[in-house]
Amino acid sequence: MDALRSDTGRAPIARVDDLRTIEPELDGGRPLGAERIERRRIDGHDVVVKSSGRRPRADLRREATVLAALRSADVVELIEHIESDDADELRTVDAGRSSLADPWSGSSSQRSATFASACTALANLHARGWFHGAVALDHVVVAGDGSVRWCSLGSAGRAETDPSGTELDRVALMRAAQRVARTLPRSQLLRRQLARLGDRPDPRRLARLFRRWSSSRTRFAARPAKSGRGAAHFMAAPAARVAAGCVLCVIVVVVLALAIPRPSSLRPGDASEAARVGIAASSQPAGPAPTPSRPEVIVNGVRRSVGRPDDVPFVVDRDCDGREDLVVLRPSTGEVFDFPTDGAVPTATSSAGRRVIRVPGARGFASQSDCGPPGVQRDDGSVLPVLSP
Repeated sequence: MDALRSDTGRAPIARVDDLRTIEPELDGGRPLGAERIERRRIDGHDVVVKSSGRRPRADLRREATVLAALRSADVVELIEHIESDDADELRTVDAGRSSLADPWSGSSSQRSATFASACTALANLHARGWFHGAVALDHVVVAGDGSVRWCSLGSAGRAETDPSGTELDRVALMRAAQRVARTLPRSQLLRRQLARLGDRPDPRRLARLFRRWSSSRTRFAARPAKSGRGAAHFMAAPAARVAAGCVLCVIVVVVLALAIPRPSSLRPGDASEAARVGIAASSQPAGPAPTPSRPEVIVNGVRRSVGRPDDVPFVVDRDCDGREDLVVLRPSTGEVFDFPTDGAVPTATSSAGRRVIRVPGARGFASQSDCGPPGVQRDDGSVLPVLSP
């Protein structure tokens, strides 16, 4: 996005046709017109420009600082922050033209899945040590492909300096979850499950519930409708019914014939000879069992040998969806690999898996209490969360 950065410190003047206000100019007590959010087309790119007068410019500068520090796929992408005497401008890449608070035009399963993605994105933000500070449905930008990003991070901050920020995010997200659930048809079970989570659940648990509800609705919609065509066709073809009945009779006769026991053709001495040989064979000493050279791991109830002898496998419910995920650390290089677990677990080599991250000084995985992204522990004792891209 360097091509979109301005050469001067002052904001360019756009034509009236290029401007499209996407939020009202009311900011809860600030003077009318003190802050604007609009879209501009700059060098062939869609850009969202948030401008402010002198009074609220501190909030805009704070948001620019947070976005510059995050540089994450879970929040809007910062282009630049322009300061001038009259007003400041914050430019970000246009991440979508709707939010979760807008009237929903897609299916209910899509809305539920989109909110689940927003919960996962917020969980990733918390895992990196940040809180949003203003969690609301209208701060979740939805792109045309269904991907989501959080915006309006002027109140965001580090959890280490304000531990209550993460808890407040969870409370606000729970209220948003209840609001979304009320818009979904036949969601009584979902709402009862939400009520059992308390007022500040882990965002990944919320993502798991809404993703499950979305999957169930998708399966229900995909069920074929019952039709009477087969019965009508069967009644219209008596000859076919007779032929089918004959075939069934033949199958029954064959099965009964095969089930009748036949006299044994073995001679009396054969059974004893076979038993003697079997006993002799079983008395032979068994050879030493091969010692596995690779670490073993049990994923979703299936035992597999994975990786190289020095690799460290780790099984965790990373997405809190009830399915176990497998990650493997290679301490010799610090590489962490991610593997699918829907089928056979592949060999944990760089050619078979997907390398997620490389952590110098990594020595193992940190203990996991419940679910969420795994943490890699380094030689200095620090833990780095491994977020799946």
